[in-house]
Amino acid sequence: SGGDPAVGAGAPVGTFEMSLPEWPPPGTVPVRWYLHEDGSLQTFAPTAAESASAYQYDAAKGQETYDVNDSFERALPDIEWLPWQAGRQAVWATPPLADDLVLLGHASADLWIQSSAGDADLEVMLSEIRPDGQAVYITSGWLPASRRKLDPAESTPLKPKQTHLEADAEPLPDGQWELVRVEIYPFAHAFRAGSQIRMSV
Repeated sequence: SGGDPAVGAGAPVGTFEMSLPEWPPPGTVPVRWYLHEDGSLQTFAPTAAESASAYQYDAAKGQETYDVNDSFERALPDIEWLPWQAGRQAVWATPPLADDLVLLGHASADLWIQSSAGDADLEVMLSEIRPDGQAVYITSGWLPASRRKLDPAESTPLKPKQTHLEADAEPLPDGQWELVRVEIYPFAHAFRAGSQIRMSV
């Protein structure tokens, strides 16, 4: 939004449109990025010698909310998003993009996690970091790690589907790595050359 001089700033008007005959779009090609210890998102897998990223999980943070009143109803909402803090989340970013890149559809964050907390409410956030340093929110996904059991008949490489059955809920085993696939909700976004794609957990 904001790219059309004929409408006011912040109006929900796109700078271009694409028409697609079905969903997911035919010919969709999944793009895979890997999380590296140095905080980079790369198209190649890390070596076994690299260690994991870490952050301090705070269960109370999930109960906090922003006091935004009617801000989300405004074209230019008056909301101050707090910057990420080292040690409070894990963050990765791609190198600056060489070309424009349009991404759309579902996405999955396939995380191998280990925690002594027994459970962890995970939020995965995608954003664009522009060359001027400004962050643009794209989309998020949420999942309590205890509800990680997948429905194999419904899950796809781009859309994990958990059973969410009480009988399938299971705490994280202490000292053991567990795969948790978090669905990142559908989105469509044009990332510009020079920008970076950032993922935070």
